[in-house]
Amino acid sequence: MSDASVDKVKGFKLLLTLILLFSSATSAYSRAEDKYDILYFAEGSTIIGKSTIGAYAEWCLHYNQGGFSYYYAGPYISIPITGWLAAQSAIYYIQDSGRPYAIWPSAGIKVSAAPGQFGLFLSESLVYDYSFIKDSAPFLRTRAGVFYKQKHGLLTPSIWCELYSWNDWIRIKTFAGISVRMSSSLSLTVAYLHSEINGRDYRLNHLVLGLAAKF
Repeated sequence: MSDASVDKVKGFKLLLTLILLFSSATSAYSRAEDKYDILYFAEGSTIIGKSTIGAYAEWCLHYNQGGFSYYYAGPYISIPITGWLAAQSAIYYIQDSGRPYAIWPSAGIKVSAAPGQFGLFLSESLVYDYSFIKDSAPFLRTRAGVFYKQKHGLLTPSIWCELYSWNDWIRIKTFAGISVRMSSSLSLTVAYLHSEINGRDYRLNHLVLGLAAKF
């Protein structure tokens, strides 16, 4: 068996381990304020000139009622400034609990570096929350993380943390997962995502399943 095939087998074993760990955590530790579900995502992107243009969508399903309980979708663009700095912009539409929630246009920068097989990144965006259900206002969205690429580029484990800061409203997301390159243009991600908001009496726990394609 080739090294690439061995790496793929190891990758699928890691994916299975993550799923089993998530299932064990939800059954062994469950409190009334903790919510558990599956968050799916799909992403497609292409390079035009030096810029990356794409679209991203994520959603959760109403398993008892059918349809979406939540979704978040829209286009984005990333424009390189130097080898380690890029400007980025996006606009996303959000629907939650079966009703329009908000539109989020944003603009910001991303700093990234990948010395060897390890990489790290930091992004900062100013987002305007054009809300349909409460007062509209801007907020800062910060994400920082690290990743590791295997020698064949088949497996990419990553960890990141994201902070939304809006007056006295703070949301923290933590993500740990692994991407497996299925082909030259398609990758599969399995991860765990935890989200909580200060002053709220619940936390969100997601098993994340997603596909990303490059054209």
